[in-house]
Amino acid sequence: TKDQRPKTKERKIMATTVLPATTTTSTTARSLEEDLAFYDIDHDLTLVIQAIASACCEIGTILKDGGDGDALVKHTGDLNLFGDKQLKIDVIADRLMFKALKSTKKVAVASSEETAMQVEIGAGRLSVSFDPLDGSSVIGTNFSVGTIFGIFESEHLVGCSGKDMIASGVVVYGPRTTMILAFRKVTGVLPYVCNFSNASSPWVSTGSPIAEMHSSGKLFAPANLRASQDNKAYAELINYYLTNKYTLRYTGALVPDTYQLIIKKSGIFVNPVSPSCPPKLRLLYEVLPIAFLTEKAGGLSSDGTRSCLELQIDDCDQRCGAC
Repeated sequence: TKDQRPKTKERKIMATTVLPATTTTSTTARSLEEDLAFYDIDHDLTLVIQAIASACCEIGTILKDGGDGDALVKHTGDLNLFGDKQLKIDVIADRLMFKALKSTKKVAVASSEETAMQVEIGAGRLSVSFDPLDGSSVIGTNFSVGTIFGIFESEHLVGCSGKDMIASGVVVYGPRTTMILAFRKVTGVLPYVCNFSNASSPWVSTGSPIAEMHSSGKLFAPANLRASQDNKAYAELINYYLTNKYTLRYTGALVPDTYQLIIKKSGIFVNPVSPSCPPKLRLLYEVLPIAFLTEKAGGLSSDGTRSCLELQIDDCDQRCGAC
């Protein structure tokens, strides 16, 4: 069937772009570039999104190719500035992301989970945080992993909060390489798949925007489960899920564990903390970008007291519990 998008470029309610209805049976899938133009994403942000998407396509290609045996997923012997062991693919992905962002000349500051600091890379009005390859602990067993990124309308990152974000996204490297994007001015989350055979425009839409989550869903992904041993409330929560026959879907990799909830439009991811199990998720690289996606998809986020998007970034290594 033909795409039934309205002929008018867009209609706005309270300065928010309302996404047109689309169908997954369209004979011609929309490209990422077409969507960026249709939703009137500004020039600077368009260049940054395209650069990140291109870098992620390259990361996906490297992962699919496999490289020299298991060399890509072996430890390099080095640690990043957070003290985490680095894999060869971590280093490659980090370099590709920085190279892509520098090429836009629209990004003032970028910060990677691998570098743990703000890096000045240009004179633009945007700043970008990213985790180039989240899920390193499970990549050796060929679980799905991903890239996380958040884009802020600011010339710095420290001192910002989720309220300063204008876009975020995650890319999942699994049986398919897929991506979801959210923009401040656009209602809903946009889903894409990477068609590696189309080098000029690999990212194509996979369906209608996701703008509503169902409260009746019974999918749960409980992270930091060890915290339930000395966090009584968490232990009670897990028991509630089991008693009410929720479905467990948890891999230990943040990107697929949260991506699945947005795609399925229901469920919950929880990562509480306890005296013996301190927080591991980093606000800048993980919590804020995924909270932005979740809330744009019609869901909620919380650090236990408030929306994660209200949290201010005081340090690149700032960590918190999250739901």
